[in-house]
Amino acid sequence: MGKTYTHQERARVLEAAAEGRNWRLVALHNEVELETARHWVQRARKTGDFTAPLDRRGGSYNRKIEEHHLEYLEECLSENCHLTLREMQDRLLEEFGIRVGVQTVRANLDGRCFTLKKTHRDNNYRNTPENKLKRQEFAIKLLQSYGWSKAGTRAVDFNTSSKGRNIHVIATISREGVEYHEGRFGSFDNAAANDGSEYKD
Repeated sequence: MGKTYTHQERARVLEAAAEGRNWRLVALHNEVELETARHWVQRARKTGDFTAPLDRRGGSYNRKIEEHHLEYLEECLSENCHLTLREMQDRLLEEFGIRVGVQTVRANLDGRCFTLKKTHRDNNYRNTPENKLKRQEFAIKLLQSYGWSKAGTRAVDFNTSSKGRNIHVIATISREGVEYHEGRFGSFDNAAANDGSEYKD
């Protein structure tokens, strides 16, 4: 958890900034973190109010991480889901000047239903028009080999043209080169193989 500063310490830093004095030196003498003091001064310059807010006594609990802080963290996580709790802690300090513990960050993320899970890689070019068309063409080609039929019977495509006859090349090769070769149509069985294996003058 971050250190709590008194109303007087904050007032001294803001008073120095309002008068154009060295507020960093004042923060140093009052043991105020420079990043925290810078956040006070930046907010005062933005609003034009250099009055230090009074300490709250009683009433609602002053949460370290508020709604706009959580919205900022959600935006950061939407851009980079690999941020660690320590990195989110540092971003809150850099952006808002608040110093919180990593467990505070974790507890608030739990409250927003954020959980740590295995990442899923999503390519930003996956759904381009060109790739959508490619997937469509691929799906059509896959479906061309499927057809409807009753259970227990084959789906027969009678429109598919038959293939031509098979052709086989039978050859006899020696050390000197090809001694004999011929081409035959039809099936190639054992008889054809034995016939072709005999050397013919």
